Amino acid sequence: MAAATGHRQAAEAIRQALKEFYPEVEIKSENLFRHGNSLVRRLLKDLYNTVIKVTPWFWNFIWDSKEIYWLMYGLTNLLYRLNYLKLYKKVFLPFKPQVVICTHSVACALSSVIKRLKKENYLLAAVPTDFCIHPYWFYENVDIYFLPHKELKEKLIGEGIDLKKIRITGIPTSLNFSKSHNSKELKKKWELKEGLFTILLMGGGQGVGSLREIV
Repeated sequence: MAAATGHRQAAEAIRQALKEFYPEVEIKSENLFRHGNSLVRRLLKDLYNTVIKVTPWFWNFIWDSKEIYWLMYGLTNLLYRLNYLKLYKKVFLPFKPQVVICTHSVACALSSVIKRLKKENYLLAAVPTDFCIHPYWFYENVDIYFLPHKELKEKLIGEGIDLKKIRITGIPTSLNFSKSHNSKELKKKWELKEGLFTILLMGGGQGVGSLREIV
C-alpha cells in the first residue's frame, strides 16, 4: 500500500521482487488515496506543493517535531478512524491479506487502525522510503520495520520499538537497477557524450525543492 509517486515506486519495486522470487504469492497493489475523498486529496496535494516550494522549513518542522506530533495526534487519529472503514470494505475485506506492506506512513497508520479495531491478524510491515524517519511511522501494531540504513535503528529503539522488529534492508528499488546494461547503448539513448563524467540526480517531493540549486 502506497500513496504518492515516490512511495508508489517503492511499492512497485517490492511487488516486482515478490513476483520474481515468489511467483506463487498473490499480490494486490493499492494506491491509498484512491479510496479517500477526492476534494481532500486535491487540497492536501496543493497544500503540500505550496509548503514545499514556499516554506520548506515549515514542512520539516511539522514532520520532525515531537511536540507538533503530540499536538496533532488527536486530530490525525480522528481522521484515521473516520476514513479507515471505506478502505477496509473496499480492499481488506475482499482480499483478506495475510501480510500488509506499507511504503507510506498514512497507509501504515490506517492499516494499524484496521488491524486493531477489526481484530485482524495480518503481519503489518512498515517500509520508510526516506533516509530520515518521523514520528508518524510509529504504531504499536506494526510487526516489522524495513529501514533504509543502520543509523535509524537506534532511533527506533529509543522510541520503544523492539529490536526484533527491525531489519536493515535499504530503500526498495526496481530490479532494473540490479541488471547489467550496455553503457554505450544507454549513452546513445540518452544522448550523453562518450567519456563525459555523468551524475544521476534524483529527488523526492515530486521533484520540487532545491534540485536546480544543486545542479
